[in-house]
Amino acid sequence: MQNYDTLAKNVLWTALGIQQGDNVIVETWDNGLPIAGAFVYGSHQLGARPMLLFEHEKTFWRSTMSLPEERLGKVGDHEWAAMEKANGYIFIPGPADLPRLLKHRSKYNASTGYNAEWYERAKRYRLKGARIGLGYASRERARAYRLSASAWQRMLVASSTVDFAGIKKKVAELASLLRTGEVKVTSPNGTSLNLKLAAAMRTVRIA
Repeated sequence: MQNYDTLAKNVLWTALGIQQGDNVIVETWDNGLPIAGAFVYGSHQLGARPMLLFEHEKTFWRSTMSLPEERLGKVGDHEWAAMEKANGYIFIPGPADLPRLLKHRSKYNASTGYNAEWYERAKRYRLKGARIGLGYASRERARAYRLSASAWQRMLVASSTVDFAGIKKKVAELASLLRTGEVKVTSPNGTSLNLKLAAAMRTVRIA
């Protein structure tokens, strides 16, 4: 079992700047519930007010495969209203069953036909959001990609829980060195290459 608290803290506190009193929506599928729990807890830690939206995969596929497409991909006014009142939105994606998704792409597309309007509204409401890629690392998707699900999950957790402040400091140091125009490339195999950057290459922008 992974600990997702640091991931949640990095996203809520550092990336989105969620504050006390903010409304936060956490949307997840079955495979992302443990991750969602960390975001709900992290929101409470900040004094924010979380709401959990749950997409049940078994029911999703039952609806998607048995109902006509005109019944799919609809969002009610109650959900739009919640989104309008939210300050932050965390999405932990699914479904976990990638092979089934690829096999029934047209039906899946119909079930997510609201996407364009969702993003238009998110922009209008000035909603701060994050899609948590860790949600894609399901056992079903790992099998489809011929990956180890546990190794894939560990890699994503590790890359998402790094010290952003430390990285920013190192980037600033690197930028300062690049502005001098002199670069030395070395490697354990004996490479030792000295380069001088053209003036146009010395402009450094830190995103």
